[in-house]
Parts: sequence; C-alpha cells; structure tokens
Amino acid sequence: MKNKLMLILSILILTLTLSACSKKEEGGGIVASDGGPLTYSESDLVEGIFAMKGKKFQALLNPPPAAQSASHIWFTGYDKAIPVVEKGDKLVLYSEEAVPSELEFVKLNDFGYTLGIMFPQATEDGRLTFPTTSTSYNPNSPVFKHVSSNVFTGSPSAINIKEVNGKEFKETMLSVDGFMKGLTKDAMYKFYYYQGTVYKDVNIKADTHVFLKDYVLPSGSYDQLKDKTFVVNLPSSIETGYWYIEGYGMFKYEDEEKSVIQDGTILDKPKAKKKKDSDRKNIDHVNKEKISETEDVDASDKISNKETNKNSESNKSGIDKNSNSDTEVNNNANNSDEQTEESSENSAVEEEYEE
Repeated sequence: MKNKLMLILSILILTLTLSACSKKEEGGGIVASDGGPLTYSESDLVEGIFAMKGKKFQALLNPPPAAQSASHIWFTGYDKAIPVVEKGDKLVLYSEEAVPSELEFVKLNDFGYTLGIMFPQATEDGRLTFPTTSTSYNPNSPVFKHVSSNVFTGSPSAINIKEVNGKEFKETMLSVDGFMKGLTKDAMYKFYYYQGTVYKDVNIKADTHVFLKDYVLPSGSYDQLKDKTFVVNLPSSIETGYWYIEGYGMFKYEDEEKSVIQDGTILDKPKAKKKKDSDRKNIDHVNKEKISETEDVDASDKISNKETNKNSESNKSGIDKNSNSDTEVNNNANNSDEQTEESSENSAVEEEYEE
C-alpha cells in the first residue's frame, strides 16, 4: 500500500513538473485559451517582456517569424492577444541571462483588415495576377491553400485579374507593399480573372490583420525590479498606437497625450507636444514611389451606390407611383435571389476556410 502511495505521489510530481516546464516553454506571446494574452504570475514568469498590470503579467504578442517581415506583421485571429499598456502599467523584462544592451521599439501603423495576399506589381504587359510563392501569403490564413486549389488549376503565368466585386481591378487599389486597401473584416471579395482564354471567378476572405512598420526608437534603459526582473523604460517620444519590440512582441500603448513616463510607469500629465527622437530610424517600404495614390475598394463601392441612388431619385419625377411600386417589388425579388445565391456561395467558401 505504501509503495502504491509513493508511486502515485511520484506520478503527480512528474506531471506537475512537466506541466510547469510546458508552461515555461510557452512564453513569447502564445494566445491564451480565451483568445487574450497569455497571463503569468510573478512566480512563473518565463524569458520575455510583459505588460505588468497590477500583479498580473501579460505576454506580448509575438507572431511566428513567417508572419513577420522587414516591412510588416500580419496574422489572423490574434487581435485580442495584444496587451494594452496604459496608465499605471509597466513593461517588464524577465531574463535569467544577460539583459540586452538596447531594445528597438518599432512603430506599427494599423493598416486594418485585408486579404492575406501581397499582390505583385503589374507585369510588363500590364497584367495583374496572384502571387505564386507561399511567402506572399499570410501563413496564419488558409488563403494560400484556397488560391492554390481554386485558382492555380492551370498555368499561373496565364492569369489576368480583371475585376473585384464588380469593379475594375487596378494597381491603385494596392498599397506600396501590395496589400488591398480599405477592406471589411471577414468580408468576401469576388475576383474575376482570365486563365488563358477562360473567364473564371473566386471568392477570397478578408481575414488578415496587417500592421506596417514605420520607424524605430531605441531604448537601453532599465530599472531593476527584483532578481532577474527589470522595468523597461519606454522611449521618451513614444506615441499612442501599436508597437513591436524586436525579438519580443507587440503591445498597444494608450493615452499618450494624457501621460508621462516616470520610472517605467505611465502617469497623468497636462497635454504637451512631444519632441521627435534624434535616434529615430525610418523603415523603407518597397515600391514606395511606384504608386502615389490608392483606392479604397469598399469606399468606392459606397460612392457608386450613393451616385446610383441619386440618379434613381432624380428619375422618379413624372413616373406613376403604382409603376414605381411594381418596379420596387420586382427589384426586391431579384435582389433577394441574388443575395441568396451569393450567401450560399460565400458559405461554401467559409467552410473551405474553416477546414
């Protein structure tokens, strides 16, 4: 009996040890089960930088290397996992080894939601097409698999995209990095394209959140909190918005105009203009001079709808009301059929995305 109890206790200790080790290995911005930041107590901190909120330590969101580049960070479904640093919070570095001599704070501009695709520039003969390499697709989205199985059924070099959502697909709809601008989160966008002489279409979901890297502010200042734990002093000219600390992860900084940083803690202060940091380094984006203006696909759709409505209203004068009523009923019926058909098609694509 005694031996059995000893065996059970040994198994329990081994299980707890493995669980603790597993948790230690989960550092670096892994998403918690509720989709929020992974949260630690002071006693179980792992290597990394955390947003210290009272007695809780929230891990910065550190997307996998494949989701990061020199110009941007993109991912799907991690929005809630970005910790917010606000009044009274601190950024805390926990390290069992040497403390880095300098940290790089990268300002991120929130580009919003788009397709998980970096479209290439137009070809020499003026064609716009889908990229053929997986590195041009968000690795956190099923979009590459979706495009590969539904679009690349023939020669990719023969593809010529003509329309998206009924509008001509133009290079001005793309940002300098090749992202489609102004899309709606999780909305479906229908592309019409030629593959050789065959006209085809495919629906693609705007499931990707993109952050563009803007400039870098360095900070090498720390205050020791306790053993192996240090408060990271934020750069003096930090602005409200999203930031990425190279090698550690993302956080959102808030209340810039109402706060001052003192000993690593954000405190209230009167509004004041911030001086630009002399060590600020701008980040170059490819093809920056190539496209001078971009078109918002959703916004231009809304503009077209407004113009259509205006024309419709101006044409109403002199037309019999009963005739208008009959026309409205017929139009509603046609729209209902089209919406039902489109909804079924989108549902099929949604299911493919969720596979």
